[in-house]
Amino acid sequence: MAEALAGDFSPSGKLPLTFYKSVDQLPPFENYDMEGRTYRYFSGEPLYPFGYGLSYATIAFSNLRFDKSSLGASDDLTATVDVQNTGKVASDEVVELYLAHPGVDAAPIRSLAGIRRVSLNPGETKSVSIQILNRNLSVVTPNGARKIVPGQLQVWVGDGQPATRPGLPKPAGIAGSVTITGSASLPK
Repeated sequence: MAEALAGDFSPSGKLPLTFYKSVDQLPPFENYDMEGRTYRYFSGEPLYPFGYGLSYATIAFSNLRFDKSSLGASDDLTATVDVQNTGKVASDEVVELYLAHPGVDAAPIRSLAGIRRVSLNPGETKSVSIQILNRNLSVVTPNGARKIVPGQLQVWVGDGQPATRPGLPKPAGIAGSVTITGSASLPK
């Protein structure tokens, strides 16, 4: 702990949950639907968001590319991004990949679909690939069915969620999108 505080190494941990500012931001516990719960459906401003972390390094993301620009209902997707340590200290970075299905009923605001830890020396750049299996491209409909739905799939790759609040640093990252052309119902 002392070494991290002294800057002898750069921590790379990320929060595995959302820290809300107040319990008043949460729906009543008698309500069991997901609206307003977890980072996936919470539209308020948290104290610290899911996936948030600090580092002594600064990281830049560039050149987001996909193995396919258009996906059928049974396709997997691989996203590759260049990750550069633009800071002065060696560090690990946990690269987070989030998906969003804009305009799809009951779809989460965003959902974590993959992570990859990478070690970077100062000035070093590495290409990082994250495979997103077909099931992780799906949404759960209001009646509980898991489906692949056609439309634009928004992809964010960065060092945290693509949202922040005043007082926290803006997450570094890059956005892209692919088109899903097919639809399918998946087993539960």
